[in-house]
Amino acid sequence: MRKHVAVLGRPDPPIPTVAGSRIQVEAKEVSMTSPDTRTRSLARFAGTLAVAALAAGCADTSTPVAPDEAASLARGGSKVANADFVAQLSPLNAHATKRAATGRATLTVNGDMVTIMIDARGVFPAVHPQHIHGWMGAAQDATCPSPTADTDGDGLVELLEGLPFYGPVLVPLDSDLSADAPGMFPVAGNDWRYHYSQTISVMELKAQLGISDLSMLDRFAIVLHGAMVDGTYQAVLPIACGEIRMR
Repeated sequence: MRKHVAVLGRPDPPIPTVAGSRIQVEAKEVSMTSPDTRTRSLARFAGTLAVAALAAGCADTSTPVAPDEAASLARGGSKVANADFVAQLSPLNAHATKRAATGRATLTVNGDMVTIMIDARGVFPAVHPQHIHGWMGAAQDATCPSPTADTDGDGLVELLEGLPFYGPVLVPLDSDLSADAPGMFPVAGNDWRYHYSQTISVMELKAQLGISDLSMLDRFAIVLHGAMVDGTYQAVLPIACGEIRMR
């Protein structure tokens, strides 16, 4: 069960063209010209991001738990019953985008639910794909790439160049929070900012990450995408990254 409460920026920017599909910016939401076009466009985006995930590890669950904690776990909860995680989003490719994208993401666990919030600034007025990246089952740590990840020497750390560091997309941070169906990504307003908020069940989030407990969230990262480079809006270009840590 998900509860969606998303507040986007003031979408009044020029309409960019991304991957052959014109993005419509209207009344606090973004949509493609038709559901089929949107599905194909987002599917292409997900396909570009996807890489083979490593096999999920199996955690030892033999540690005794208290009765109330056991009841929460039985409902798909977590040993981390009430906690905050944070990812400080630092700029990627700022020299090319002419403005540094920064921000802060929080994941607040409250019983059997997790609320994910992102406040981003320095982001071009357009739609911004954003995701939790990492390896299924927390098989290894997701990290944010440095400029040395630019292996082709074009001055940009592009999507594929960053994958060895932050890993493939696991959870799209959109209006649906599911890789099974395309949702709406946030749109930055003319102030070059946006706010995103979405709630998901602990059970669903653990399933999408392939983990047994949310204490393993600190092995994942959040990446924001989308920048205007030399007059062309590149929707998949990484612009900010932050490794998730427990507060």
